[in-house]
Amino acid sequence: QTIVSEGGHRFLVVNRSDLELGLACDELVRRAKIIEPMSERTNDVVAYDLTLNVEPSMSRQPVAAVIARCGQSISAEYIVEFTNPGGYEEEHFACADQGLLQSYFWLSLIAAAMSPAFFSAQRVLHRRQAHNDISAIFFTGAAFFCARVWLFMVHLVVYSQNGMGLGMLLFVAQFLDFISNTMATLVLIALVHGVYITRPLVPPGSVERTQLTNVVGGFSATYLLSTLACGFKVDAVLSPFGVLTGVASWPYLVA
Repeated sequence: QTIVSEGGHRFLVVNRSDLELGLACDELVRRAKIIEPMSERTNDVVAYDLTLNVEPSMSRQPVAAVIARCGQSISAEYIVEFTNPGGYEEEHFACADQGLLQSYFWLSLIAAAMSPAFFSAQRVLHRRQAHNDISAIFFTGAAFFCARVWLFMVHLVVYSQNGMGLGMLLFVAQFLDFISNTMATLVLIALVHGVYITRPLVPPGSVERTQLTNVVGGFSATYLLSTLACGFKVDAVLSPFGVLTGVASWPYLVA
């Protein structure tokens, strides 16, 4: 949808290469693949709804959409929405996100199917009085991971209908992803240092305990900073693993 408050605007679809060459406005208009005038007939603000279909012949051709007003300043507001042909599984998803809904559907079923086994294992440890901090962290992290999968699945279902999803659910899914990954790393680091069910702790005050604390603290801090820096972007990749992309995630990967 495009809203113009003054006349003389035109909507153009041009080759991206022509735009990057810095051609003059009149030359862009002459070379445009599509020209849609936006002329006013009254003094009121005019809104246009324009729907364009991309033909198969334009596949793999980089194009750009431009609002032009040659010789005058632009005075327009716009909302652009891109959709794909097909059903709800493809319509609102970018090419890189195709199949994400189906993948998380199966992952949600797998998480639901495995949940009884985890509950059973937790009860066995509790009954044998073998439950300690490490096993509690492991089962809590697993529960957070399942919750993250289900929340992100709900977000994807809504996203498939309106192309926006539920931003709060996505935020919570990313935060639970941070917590579950941190807990899983804590369990692995503890196991490497010899902490397991029959040896529930590292002796207090030992050098090994200090090193373990420093590694876990460094990992948690860098992971949280990475998540805040590059994980919660509105235009990020449609995935709870957005923290793994960008320069800000390097401390997490190093840790």
